Amino acid sequence: LMITCDVSKDKVFRERVANIVDEKSLSAKAKSAEAILDIEHVESNDVACVLYTSGTTGLPKGAMLTHGCLSTNAEALVDEWRFTEHDKLLHMLPFYHVHGMFISLNCSLFSHSTVIWRERFSVEDSIKLLPSTTVLMGVPTFYSYGLVFFRHCVSCGCEVAAKVNACSLHSTCSRLLSSPKFNAELLQQLRLFTCGSAPLSTQLWKEFKSRTGHEILERYGMTEAQVISSNLYDDRRPGTVGKPVGDTKIRISDRGIVEIQSSSLFSGYWKNPKKTAEDFTEDKYFTTGDLGTIDDDGTDFY
Repeated sequence: LMITCDVSKDKVFRERVANIVDEKSLSAKAKSAEAILDIEHVESNDVACVLYTSGTTGLPKGAMLTHGCLSTNAEALVDEWRFTEHDKLLHMLPFYHVHGMFISLNCSLFSHSTVIWRERFSVEDSIKLLPSTTVLMGVPTFYSYGLVFFRHCVSCGCEVAAKVNACSLHSTCSRLLSSPKFNAELLQQLRLFTCGSAPLSTQLWKEFKSRTGHEILERYGMTEAQVISSNLYDDRRPGTVGKPVGDTKIRISDRGIVEIQSSSLFSGYWKNPKKTAEDFTEDKYFTTGDLGTIDDDGTDFY
């Protein structure tokens, strides 16, 4: 079974994969399906899921995530981010991506807490549901994509602002900070906002804190390793992605590339042993392909 965001656009997979469904169809079927109570015995190194990621290679690669690597990362994040059974996670991330399918959801499953699930992000749903929520995991565009773009057009006086209805664009693209209803009073139950999957600007981080009193916790990860590093819960710094999570080891190669060792790492690329071998060093570090730096005293990872 393959889950994709839009079956109609995945011609290659439709021709080669026997069972392929889109997220919306899966959600509709799940609502009427009966619970399966049989428990299947699995080993830690059994593959739980194959998630496809293209990175910079163009062609998708199937990253094999085992039950062991998923549970190891989830347990580490529950501890790092202080999840308890009393938490309520507002889940608005895409379910076909590692962020929504595992990183976000597993924190709730492993802490026996509540998930408020929505098919997609919307400001309206957020404003309605955040007062009863304790955690929101998001990406930079959740917080202020429309506002940042609108201000950029206005400040630079670029041709884009002159050729389009900027006010209309502002309203249709707006995110949380663009709503006047999004403020500290609305978020009295919230204890944690996280951000991943893309860099968060320092300007946005500071603006978010000024408006809400909350400091967004940034972290770094990828499909092959889930969350690799995270800011500390009590020490959230803008522009950094913190320290290694769990037993993860991070080093920077001579070329400035981030290399990692971790029990949260995938077991390889599906039916692609050549690519798997290429991405691991002789001493078994995985080459992420991302550029990074670490402070001289090892306190921050960028």
